[in-house]
This record gives sequence, C-alpha cells and structure tokens, in this order.
Amino acid sequence: MQHPSEEEIDRNPSRRAENDDMAVNEVLLDVLDESRHQEDERERERAAIRDDWRAIADLQRVVNRERDPINTYLMATERRLRGNDSSYLGPLTLMCRFCSALHFRAELTTRGDYTKCCQNNKVILPAFRPMPDLLRNLFNRTHPQSTNFRQNVLRYNYAFQFVSLEAKLRQLPRGRAPPVYTIQSKVYHHLSDINVNDPVQRYGPVYFLTPEEALHHRQQNANNDLLPQTIELIEDLLRNVNPYAQAYMHLRHRYDLEVETIERLQADAVRLRLDAPPLRMPLVTLELLQVRGANNRQFDLPVIPEVAAVYNSNIDHPPAPGLKVYVRNEPSRFKTISQESELLDPLVFPPLFPLEERGWCIGMPHNHGQRNITLCEYYAYHLAIRDNEQRFKYGGKLTQQYIVAAYIKIEAYRMKYI
Repeated sequence: MQHPSEEEIDRNPSRRAENDDMAVNEVLLDVLDESRHQEDERERERAAIRDDWRAIADLQRVVNRERDPINTYLMATERRLRGNDSSYLGPLTLMCRFCSALHFRAELTTRGDYTKCCQNNKVILPAFRPMPDLLRNLFNRTHPQSTNFRQNVLRYNYAFQFVSLEAKLRQLPRGRAPPVYTIQSKVYHHLSDINVNDPVQRYGPVYFLTPEEALHHRQQNANNDLLPQTIELIEDLLRNVNPYAQAYMHLRHRYDLEVETIERLQADAVRLRLDAPPLRMPLVTLELLQVRGANNRQFDLPVIPEVAAVYNSNIDHPPAPGLKVYVRNEPSRFKTISQESELLDPLVFPPLFPLEERGWCIGMPHNHGQRNITLCEYYAYHLAIRDNEQRFKYGGKLTQQYIVAAYIKIEAYRMKYI
C-alpha cells in the first residue's frame, strides 16, 4: 500500500487520520503475528515435553520389566500366546555372588539376589571333577570323531551304561525342528547279574569281559553307526578312570582266581589219586556301596575302595547293604534300582560322569538350618550355568535325556508325599 506524502497529509487532514489508522493496523498485525509465532513456539515446546514424558514412561516400563522376576521357563508359551516373533532376555552375564552361576537380569529378585541356583547360599555342593580330555574334546567338537559321537551320543551312552534306562519314548515329528527327547511313562532302572554263559552281554556285565570281548558286545548291542575306534577309546578310558568299571574288572580278576583255585584243587586230587572236589561256580559277589558315611554332613568325593566291594558270598560278615551283582551260570536276574539311589546318575550316564561322582541322596543338608537339600534344589544347582562347568552345555541330546530323567525323579519323589 502506497502511503501519502507529507505535503498531501498537511493539505488534507482526513488523509492524516486515515494514515494514522493504517499505522495502528500495521502495528496490530505485527503484534498478532508475533503472538501467533510465540504460541507456535510454546506448542512445539509442549509437544517436545510430551514426547519426553512418553520416552521416560517407556523407559520406566522397560526398567520395571527387567527388575521384576519372571518365570523364564514359560517364555516360549508366553511368546506363543502373545504372538511375538522373539523374546530376548538380554546377556547372560550377571553372576550369583555365592556360587558364581550366571543369570539373566530378569531372574533378579526384589531383594537383589538370585535364588534359583543355590537358594541364597543354602545349597553348597562339591563341583564335579574336570572331565577327561578325551570326553571333553568329543563333546565340544575338538576331536576328529566328535561329529559321529555327538550325532549318536545316546547310542554311545547306551553302549556304556552300567544299568538300564527303560521307558516308553514318545516319537514326535521332527521336520526342521531341533531334536526333542520325550518320555511318556514311568522310568525303570535295572541292575543285571552276570551270566557267564550268556552269548549277549549288556550293561554292567560287559565290563566283566576282556576289552576285546567288550568291544564286540558293545558294537553288537548298539548298531553299526558307532565307530569302533571311538568305542575302543572310551572303553580304555573308563577302564582306567571309572571306579565302577574297575570294580567289575576286579570282580573278573577275583572270579578268575577262584576258577584257577578250583582247577588246581581238582588237578591235585587227580595227581594224588584222591576224590576230586565237585566243580562249582565261584561264589564271588560285587557290591556297589552307597557310602555317604555315618555322618550325613560328610559328602566328600569317594575313593575307589568306598565305591564297591568284591567278596566271597559265603563270608560271615559282608559289607553294609548295597546293590549286589552275582556271577552265575544261569539266566541273569535283574534288580530294580531306586530313583533315590545316589549311584543312579553315574551308572546311567557314564560319559557325563566318568569319574568318582555321586548323585543326590536323602539327608544331604542345607548349608544353614535344619532342612535337607531336595532333588529339585540338587539338580538346579548342578544345571546352573557356570564358567568352570561345560559338560551339560555341550552334552546335546544326552543332556536332554539327563534333564528329562531328573524331572521324572523329582516328580516321582514328590508323589510319595501325596
């Protein structure tokens, strides 16, 4: 808009009033524009504040979710129900200050502790002895025969078991999913006597044979998928380090001595023209001892003399009651082993427990207080992830079988009190 000149305003007073109105309007427009600009700035600031509060609320929800304990064992079901594609618990880097077990942040209790591993230092158990190099290398894929061993680890375990693991397995469709070990019935464990005339030996009696005979029977009992060289390596290892294998070997040595004694007496009778003594089976017995000691709080690792005893069956004072294996020349007899036996785990899973390990037994005490360690607490402690224990981490299908067997033992023990 063109403003009038000063001469025009002076000659025409009405033009002066009009010019003043125009100036006032321009000032008002400027003030209005400035006000609108300031209001826009304030609205942007309020929007930014609202965004900040939303971000703070979202962050607080994340913090609360990480702080609150959740049942991590139900995460798979929760993901299926909510329809999420994945669930991430964060890194496994937080360590229990008592037993050094590793945990996720979501497992932290409101008191700031982790209780699933050692129950706040109530459960203290001796660590398993380090696995021999051969088995460790076979499990963690650093041995030339690891691939075959891991693919057939259940068959290798079956080949070297001292006692049977009998159950009805449920076959699930595999597809592209990882393997799943499922049991649909009760589990039984049987210990077999030794029938020297049996052409097929299984479980513990195989250790009664010579290494060459044992290799033949183990291959025959399993299948052709097992490598003879791997069987031979494990056989040699267990006969050198496993106390139960050595007990069977000692039983064989004692049996051979008794047979030699009988044959010598018969030869002497023939030479001296006396009545030969009747030929009979040597009365030799192997007894697997359950030895936690008279003091229930003594849970030290046993040495070989405490693991088993070999003696003549007709002695006056046999050792304390235990699991007895007899040498016979008649069909083998089987004895059921209780789920509560401390011998069960090392006898069923020799590749996982090749040394002098013992399992859970009644009366194992808490570190503090008068309560005893339950089966669930025992397995929770040993299955917790620690940097110095790798056997369950690399056990593959055998670890699955071990955990399923442990779960069944826990449930069966709980059912006793219903």
